[in-house]
Amino acid sequence: MRLLKVIAVALGVIVAALAVLVLAVWLLFDPNDYKARIVAEVQAATGRELRLDGDVRLAVLPMLAVDIGPASLGNPRGFSERPFLTLKRASLHARLLPLLRGQVRVGRVVIDGLDLQLEQDRNGKGNWEDWGDQREPQRAVEGQSDHAASLDLAGVAITNGRVSFEDKEASELKATIGRVRAGASIPVRLEFMLQSGAPAKPVPIRMQFGVTVDLDRQLYALESLDLEGKLPNSAATPWRFTTAKLAMNLAQQTLDQAEYELELGPAQLFGNIQGASIVDAPLLAGDFELRALAPRKLLPALGLATPLTRDNSRLANLAAKGRYRWQAGIVEGNELDLKLDDSTLGGRMSFNTGTHDLDFALTLDRIDLDLYQPPPTAGGQGTPESAIELPVDTLKPLRARGQFDIGEIRTAGVQLQQLSVALRATGGQLRMAPLKAQLYGGRFAGDINWDLRGEVPKLDLQANLTGIDVARFGKDFAKSERITGEGDLSARLDARGRSGDAMLQSLNGTLRADLRNGAVDGIDIWYALAEAQSLASKRSLSGASNSRRTEFERFSASADLRNGVATTRDLVADSKELHVTGEGESNLLTSAIDYRIKARILAAPAGAGDGMGQLAGATIPVRISGTMAEPRIRPDLSGMVRERVQEKVDEQKQKLQEKVKEKLQDKLKNLFGN
Repeated sequence: MRLLKVIAVALGVIVAALAVLVLAVWLLFDPNDYKARIVAEVQAATGRELRLDGDVRLAVLPMLAVDIGPASLGNPRGFSERPFLTLKRASLHARLLPLLRGQVRVGRVVIDGLDLQLEQDRNGKGNWEDWGDQREPQRAVEGQSDHAASLDLAGVAITNGRVSFEDKEASELKATIGRVRAGASIPVRLEFMLQSGAPAKPVPIRMQFGVTVDLDRQLYALESLDLEGKLPNSAATPWRFTTAKLAMNLAQQTLDQAEYELELGPAQLFGNIQGASIVDAPLLAGDFELRALAPRKLLPALGLATPLTRDNSRLANLAAKGRYRWQAGIVEGNELDLKLDDSTLGGRMSFNTGTHDLDFALTLDRIDLDLYQPPPTAGGQGTPESAIELPVDTLKPLRARGQFDIGEIRTAGVQLQQLSVALRATGGQLRMAPLKAQLYGGRFAGDINWDLRGEVPKLDLQANLTGIDVARFGKDFAKSERITGEGDLSARLDARGRSGDAMLQSLNGTLRADLRNGAVDGIDIWYALAEAQSLASKRSLSGASNSRRTEFERFSASADLRNGVATTRDLVADSKELHVTGEGESNLLTSAIDYRIKARILAAPAGAGDGMGQLAGATIPVRISGTMAEPRIRPDLSGMVRERVQEKVDEQKQKLQEKVKEKLQDKLKNLFGN
């Protein structure tokens, strides 16, 4: 609308200046002898310098005709020294007899090489706004309203034009304006190449519409508005905007409700718009509806690559509708209803184009994000999520505040329900807290802080999972069912890096697990104990079966993480037959494990091997090594030797202490005569 207004003002100025020039030339007969006077009159009326570098050619019969060029009109004070507009040539014809009767009936005006250079000063005032003292012209207009009403212009044609404003430029401008007369619709057609920024590629824009103007009542209308062009992308995506009528009442500062249609490639957007306070504080509002389409077709049409997904049925359907509102640079979307495949997003959001603040309250019913991830490669492995570069540069300038609720979500294999997160982002710091969800029969509560201000981002995380089914959680999250049971998990972690791998390598913090009534698969401690007993007594392996499973009634452990290595010193597992303690390390980068545990036998289970019943009360060391996926358990023979030696030492120490005690008691008896 600004471009149309500017062009309309410019054309009005040019036509008015030419009309004044025609009258002046006709009255003075010899226009070239009076150039200085014409320039002075324009200067006095507008405060701008008019330059007539070419000759002024005048013909009176059979029509009054004026041909000028080159010419230029300067800027008002406070702007650059370059001209406001220049033109190479302009010609105007007017019927002489109606002009003598005070009726302005002008033939076709032709302007070639128009160059309009628009500027704004530091206060936002444009060089197209100030046209001198308007009080005197006001009286003149009042006295000549009949002449204005009798204006009849056959049309205006502009060729080889150019309009520039800041880094935007409309070049190769062609404008055709039809017959101009009071009370009639004026047909307008414009074509130009629009460029925004030096590196950008110019794109063609074409528009046509009819203009109806009622100056007395300040009513303006654009009828049958049809704009079309192409986006400056690799696909040169075509777009088109149409509306039957845009009617404005500047006296009341209103824009009547109007229906519109926007086509962008295969996308079709329908809606309506209406406005208030459109001069003092413009407010625009209305409804919109995006007709259902396939994003897989839209993205290529926009010059964007369609992402590969694990499920080919994804990105097949997109539709949206809602209400919008714009005022003072704030864009609001309300009653939003967006559908992507089988997911529905609703709520509200607003964006301040000046401060770039985002505020939202959104609700999503369900989504499986894993289905939108890239599919596995031919080798069976997709791009590791830990190797994906995190969107640090995109999130760093984010200023956001809002609430996001999701009914069901699946991500990284984990299924969550009733996810709720409050997000705050400002100054390169992003926080998600409180973060709550239900999962695997339990609850999750978390607090995530992401500091993006430095060259290397830092992540701080606190998470508590209570009452969860560990087997189901482990199966989905780690693709492992080695630990079963119900219990609580907690974590306080920090990491640095721009990718998942970098963060994993720098991972520090503490982890804790407290589980009940479960088992550890892949490890059979009773098998290791049977091997230890057989080696100690028979010097051979026992041949006992390996169930690769150890049940427990209670399991607890904590771990200190340093650079991706978890060190545990307080592992405890209890059952009716065993009391297990231990310590060791897990490398989260390589999955290597190395644990040394001690199993104290409380009672031999039913069906235990030969001689196991004799070990009640004994403590046997066991070594667990290998990887998390393939753990190996074996008796710790060196540990057993140390245990036996320690037992002998403790036994001898006990006997020695008892002998010392007996002798000390004898001495005391002799001393006191008892």
